[in-house]
Amino acid sequence: MNQSMAEQTAKNAELATKLQALHQQPSLMIASLNADGSPLISYAPFYERDGVFYVFVSLLAEHTPNLLERPQASVMLLRDEATTTNHFVRERVRYEVVCRPVAREEAVYESILQGLEQKQGRIVALLKSLADFYLIALEPTVGNLVVGAGAAYRFKAGESAFEQVRGR
Repeated sequence: MNQSMAEQTAKNAELATKLQALHQQPSLMIASLNADGSPLISYAPFYERDGVFYVFVSLLAEHTPNLLERPQASVMLLRDEATTTNHFVRERVRYEVVCRPVAREEAVYESILQGLEQKQGRIVALLKSLADFYLIALEPTVGNLVVGAGAAYRFKAGESAFEQVRGR
């Protein structure tokens, strides 16, 4: 059954609103690869600008070398568990990302950290003084949005056209 153009436009707008709500979360989950190829799951507070997620992470954290040395990862934003009524279909979005360190000399470096501090608090000012912290850009390529039972959608990052997942 095909949706009319108006119905599809309305559905895309509804899904874009749900996606934007997930982007308001304070942290994201990160799935990276260890040197031996085994997966590692972690999380980090983030700041988003122009569709790119930025994390400020310590080299002492296991995921930081992974992101720097193997620049493909996945990130996930989840609806707050306290506001979820059905944990089997918790609203979430997963992105495939390409990771890129942001050098301290780059023009955007300070402004990203200012944004991160506004979102995450004064701890960022302290972390900026520590030499082992790296600012890493996580640039989404494709996403998968789940908003309910049987309601999963694929999309290209930065676009508001969602395609319903109907199995493999």
